[in-house]
Amino acid sequence: MLSTITSNIRESVLGGTSKYVRGGEPFGGAGVVVCARGERPDNVDGYVVVEAEDPALVSAVLFELRDALASVMDLDLRERLYPEVGVAAREACGLGAGPERTVDVMLKAAENALHAARRAYFAYGSNMDAAQMAHRCPDARLVGAAAADGWQLWMDQAGYATIAEAPGERVEGALWDISVADELELDRYEGVASDCYEKHAIHVTGGGVEGSPLVYVSLRTPVTMETFRADYLERCMTAARELGLEAAVARLGSFGVVE
Repeated sequence: MLSTITSNIRESVLGGTSKYVRGGEPFGGAGVVVCARGERPDNVDGYVVVEAEDPALVSAVLFELRDALASVMDLDLRERLYPEVGVAAREACGLGAGPERTVDVMLKAAENALHAARRAYFAYGSNMDAAQMAHRCPDARLVGAAAADGWQLWMDQAGYATIAEAPGERVEGALWDISVADELELDRYEGVASDCYEKHAIHVTGGGVEGSPLVYVSLRTPVTMETFRADYLERCMTAARELGLEAAVARLGSFGVVE
């Protein structure tokens, strides 16, 4: 997903199809100021100032990153991503790099920042499985077993696991430490853009930590106690057993399998 995002940005900026390369205001904010060479503005202490031969091109990359990463952007990522990309742009421009080299350096810096930035993620379905997570989210590290009080495990209308608020109930699952690059992959797998799942932050305990990690909740309601995905259900149960989640195994075992 990340490589697709950066490839699309590269193509649109260098190909001139990005709306941001056709004039407009230069990028300014999130710790970065872009300007034409020799036109450094006043009162920019504490900012990464990029003096560029083509400020529209540098600004376009930053604006396109802002748009493409809207679903994962928060204050912590904003404060990390833009300055790192800005420093890369400043160094490239200082060395007299051409448009292609400048864009490539900026996008590589963005990829590095997105792999380094971390998030907590709570999985209660097939993403409890370590092998599956290694494939989907290469940066992920298992923190341990965890649970969310006030929620209950169900199946959605597509036959996949989801959770719903339920006072007095509890959902067990796996707590993962993932990168923002991993989160972008999860957004794709969970179908966030197509309104299959939506992202929430819910309170969980376990794994030696207590907090409100990312969790995906299905929009394909109403929820049910049945699934037509027998292999999927078995994968969830196997992962729960490996994590020692007895209550999760029991709940998963209560779901019926229909043809």
